[in-house]
Amino acid sequence: SGGRLLTGSADEQLKLWTVGLDALSGGGALSPVHLLGVVSVSTAADGSACASSGLDGQINLWALTDEGCEHTRAIDAGPGECWKIALHPRGGVVANGTQNGCVHVWDTLTGERTVSLHPRGGKFVLTIAFSPDGALLASATTDGGVAVFDVATGVVQSELGASTVPVRALAFSPDSALLGVGADDASFTLYDVKTGAVVNAFSAHAGWILSASFSPTDGVLATSSTDRQVKLWDVGTRKCVQAFGGVHTDSVWQVAFDSSGERLVSVGEDKRVQVYNALTT
Repeated sequence: SGGRLLTGSADEQLKLWTVGLDALSGGGALSPVHLLGVVSVSTAADGSACASSGLDGQINLWALTDEGCEHTRAIDAGPGECWKIALHPRGGVVANGTQNGCVHVWDTLTGERTVSLHPRGGKFVLTIAFSPDGALLASATTDGGVAVFDVATGVVQSELGASTVPVRALAFSPDSALLGVGADDASFTLYDVKTGAVVNAFSAHAGWILSASFSPTDGVLATSSTDRQVKLWDVGTRKCVQAFGGVHTDSVWQVAFDSSGERLVSVGEDKRVQVYNALTT
């Protein structure tokens, strides 16, 4: 957001980059580090705050300013109790999935856990996502189950029998009406959040789907996979409108659009960070 990019790695480093017209600059490491490696990073919608999680069970909270990134709080989620995280679009709370099947929600000001949510089945929560309007929180597990919670009440709004294989990718549409679900069988399914009905379903890749991100502006969806591909999809037609092959030489762990929808970034097992002009490159 705002021409800046935050990345985390298994080398225990969290780095802040400036995105230029044709290159990344900066890349200074932030402190404190996550021992054993960074699992995930998440930013607020306006780019003013971010959070990171590590295999050390820590959640670090950061304020993003014109001068850089300032550490504001550390939350000890506990050994094995912190995997993927999601920062609320407006900040204030951060959620994390756990290996024992819970989703914990934390107050970012006090560092206190406010609620624990329990998707059915109690399986490893691989990924979580807040809806852009902040009203819903979705979680996905190793047995393919997807649960959608009402953030205000903590009540399960719907449970989607999304897959029988692990689900690693969740993404809400910009209007929070659709939830995209990417699974290890290479399928991608779009659900109506209110009814739980399937809107679209298609085979998206030749490997596990690891990440998905909706453009905030134009009905385009980006996906990435263990097949080393990044693809752009027209949500309405289910057609792949662009595929970026040969950029990464290994699994592509994450894709994300910037707040304008004009740029897309991907990061891979090959240690490469790639920024695309989402419209022309």
